[in-house]
Amino acid sequence: MFLSYSVPVTRPKRSFFRQLITLSPAATGRYHATRLGAGWRRVVNVGDGSADAGSVTAASLAWFLGCVVVYAALFGTGYVLYGQWMAAGVALAASAAAGVWLFRLLPRMGYSD
Repeated sequence: MFLSYSVPVTRPKRSFFRQLITLSPAATGRYHATRLGAGWRRVVNVGDGSADAGSVTAASLAWFLGCVVVYAALFGTGYVLYGQWMAAGVALAASAAAGVWLFRLLPRMGYSD
């Protein structure tokens, strides 16, 4: 004989992800409903919310270059640890080249100091 128990499931009124979507003041005035701390003011006050984020192609290229930087640096370090100097040089040079390309691409996408 099996016993069956019923557990009531309650859902929160607003999920964490929905609060993140409402960070922009342009998001129908719901910014103040999230009650985020003062540290978020720099993030929210970046712009008016209508700035163009750049093209999808440039964003995809930046993502790919970031992956190349990380993985080539990891493989280059591994090659150095195992004494394979030629492969290490190639991997670390690829990491450096992708990093330079990435930092030249970012200002065109709107990321600048």
